[in-house]
Amino acid sequence: HGISLRDDLRAQTRLTAARTLMILRDLASAVDAAHARQLVHRDLKPENVFLAGDSRSQVKLLDFGLAKSLAGNSEGETAAVTGAGVIVGTVHYMGPDQLRGRPADVSWDLWAIAVMAYEMLTGTLPFPATTMADYQSAVLAGRLLSVRACLSDASDRLEAFFADALAVDSSRRPGRASELVVQLERALG
Repeated sequence: HGISLRDDLRAQTRLTAARTLMILRDLASAVDAAHARQLVHRDLKPENVFLAGDSRSQVKLLDFGLAKSLAGNSEGETAAVTGAGVIVGTVHYMGPDQLRGRPADVSWDLWAIAVMAYEMLTGTLPFPATTMADYQSAVLAGRLLSVRACLSDASDRLEAFFADALAVDSSRRPGRASELVVQLERALG
């Protein structure tokens, strides 16, 4: 009993900071649990986040159909299972490494969570594009839409959070889903 995060976003356009954080805390817990078991979801998106219960406050992560085990992950194993350079997932939630067809990594899921956080707070995607080629070009060039373009009162901390969470250089991004949510919470003040 409930709705997908996508349905909630369609109905509300944007979510409050408090609701966004509530959803992301539970989502991060589920993602960190999957990562602890050496699983990368590879297709995190609002359609796969289910808000259950009467108050829609119970968050469930769905559809592990594209999930990949990281146990023994190597170039050869990736090629055997998905084919060398094969891109799987939903384009607007794919990060640079996923777009480049690199071996699956937890950073793929963290990127998707950051995109969803941006979308929940602003009502739009951080790299708007109409084609996969446009999206890939925008992501790989780091052409992130300023949060202030959507929220005129966005703080410098929030701009900096998304600049890091959605950076082309993966070393700037948080290493765990729960860490990403804590950093977002700080940025929201």
